[in-house]
Amino acid sequence: MTGLFVWRKHDRDMNPNETRLVHTTVLTVLALVAMRLAAATFTPITFDEAYYWMWSRHLAGGYYDHPPMVAVVIRLGTLIAGDTELGVRLVSILLALPMSWAMYQTGACCSAAGAWRRPRRSF
Repeated sequence: MTGLFVWRKHDRDMNPNETRLVHTTVLTVLALVAMRLAAATFTPITFDEAYYWMWSRHLAGGYYDHPPMVAVVIRLGTLIAGDTELGVRLVSILLALPMSWAMYQTGACCSAAGAWRRPRRSF
């Protein structure tokens, strides 16, 4: 559970410029998610999305060309937001948040270890 709050520990050790960068990054990610949610609400469903949406109505252990998680993700979204464009896309958009956090943590770990600054030898 402490891994979720790693950025807080580093927050105390950061100078004001680094803290501003972290806050700007968080706000940028949240703004992008908000824009994706708005676009998902007003963009019509495509052929592939409709095909996967049909899968989500009849869940199975697997499908001809995809694993079952595609249908499960869409089913969760339609349970939350209803049978709408947003419902079909909601969970996949929200899954971008933990992925953004993971990328941030990866960058922070590599940066803290000096991995970006160390020269690598090719032999």
